[in-house]
Amino acid sequence: MKKVFIIQNPVAGTQPAEDVVAAIEDYFKAQECEFEIHQTEQDENVAEIVARAKTEGFDLFVAAGGDGTVSDVAAELIGGDIPMAILPAGTGNALARDLNIPVKLKDALKIICGEHEVVELDAIEVDGHYSLLNMGVGFTTHAIENTSRAEKRQWGRAAYIFAGFKALAGIQPIKFRCVIDEKKVTFKAFELMMLNSPTLKEAVAYLNLKVENDDGVLDLFVIKGKTILDYLHILWRIIVRDPLNDPNIQHFTVHDSLQVESNRSLKVQVDGDLLAETPFVAKVHPNSLKVFIPVE
Repeated sequence: MKKVFIIQNPVAGTQPAEDVVAAIEDYFKAQECEFEIHQTEQDENVAEIVARAKTEGFDLFVAAGGDGTVSDVAAELIGGDIPMAILPAGTGNALARDLNIPVKLKDALKIICGEHEVVELDAIEVDGHYSLLNMGVGFTTHAIENTSRAEKRQWGRAAYIFAGFKALAGIQPIKFRCVIDEKKVTFKAFELMMLNSPTLKEAVAYLNLKVENDDGVLDLFVIKGKTILDYLHILWRIIVRDPLNDPNIQHFTVHDSLQVESNRSLKVQVDGDLLAETPFVAKVHPNSLKVFIPVE
């Protein structure tokens, strides 16, 4: 039986933190498993907490929270042999959904000490910050910046959609200068989005691509609409799942790194958190994180 360290974000999602902690405690006590729960605080360095717990002999780490909590825990485990389990207790829980981990807490807990498989996920590193889902700059950062914690708790993922439509009114195309692996490219665009998993399932289906989180490469999309009407048209075609070949979208495969400069300083979202600014470098870490998933 593994020695388990649980990192729980008490302000993630809509479920009361005390209910999440109680469910975790009941489960591991019933399994007669040695465990410790650490509740995060604002601006706390989670990677340092994980690093310290590793020296104390913990050999399984559990992220109980949203996608930001998962990325914080993963940051110290990437490139190592210690696995991680996910308890989806956030707003979107995108990675858990991608990996078919149940969003019901008690069902997700059963995977940890019960039957499970281990998948080795790719990761994105952006100026020292790690992402397991996506990295974006442009339209998405406008939407995230204008979505409050209260709105996320009340409306969930729909809050980002509302903020996104509000952001359309003031967004202007951005001139990007990029180096994709060793190839230099320049374009004007509303958004650069690098995907490591099929989080945006409707968009991936629209682009007729199979985005995988364990294939060793990352998928970069450049959305180049010239007007707001172009952008609305793109969003509409994603919603109705109209097939690919939209001239306003370009797709690139990134095997090693992406360097980005822009004509003005822009914030960069990493798994939904604004953690960097342009210019930046994003690096690919293939098959670098071990994660428990349900047996198919």
